[in-house]
Amino acid sequence: DILSGVSLHAETVQIPEDDSFTAERKTCHLLEKGVVAIFGPISKFSSEHIRSITDSMEIPFIETRWNYRSQKIIGSAGGYAFNLHPDITTLGTAYLDLMEAYQWKTITILYQDNDSLMTIQQILKKTATVGPMDEFRLVVKQLVLNENGYRDVLKEIFLSESKLIFLECEKKILEEVLIQSQQVGLISQGYYFFLTSLDAHTINLEDFKYGGTNITSFRMVNVDKPEVQNVIYSIVESMLDQELRMSNINIT
Repeated sequence: DILSGVSLHAETVQIPEDDSFTAERKTCHLLEKGVVAIFGPISKFSSEHIRSITDSMEIPFIETRWNYRSQKIIGSAGGYAFNLHPDITTLGTAYLDLMEAYQWKTITILYQDNDSLMTIQQILKKTATVGPMDEFRLVVKQLVLNENGYRDVLKEIFLSESKLIFLECEKKILEEVLIQSQQVGLISQGYYFFLTSLDAHTINLEDFKYGGTNITSFRMVNVDKPEVQNVIYSIVESMLDQELRMSNINIT
């Protein structure tokens, strides 16, 4: 055993998104209790703030969020920081490999923000190697939110008759973008969507399965494996137990 005779106890602390003051206060409280490592939050600003504290205290800091920096840069400050999220360069190469395997030639890329552009950088670089006689073409459009939601830019794609759509956005807006895509006619026979979100499999796609659209995404874990199901069960059980305790409900 790696930690023979040592029992580890996990303590969960919730902090508001992008509230660096609360993040700092609660991190210091955890350090006072003698924690041996900290799993960072998803929030970019809070995560960076906590990392600076753990670096100074030489405490391992482990994060799972998307980060445009490579692991070499993240772990350069004394080797105390680790990011378990797949490297964006590796992901970008995987996206490009999939497109080439599917022989997609004319592609519309829908991206959310500047961070999204970092994710699709490998695909954009390919355009620099495309010759004048090559068939590979990219149309790049940003998901602009206005009083009509995202429908205006989605309608532009529908009118352009582009069939291969590469959707780069966060999970929190993904379902809404798909719903509005369906409303303007993009979720229908002959269309292909590639979703870059690694959490795409966690949203409800039931309403989109009968339109004839091919929807593809990557998934990092095989939820059919018993060991994965056991971990998921224990996480859900722990979350439910915490909610019941907060509600003062006793189960016997």
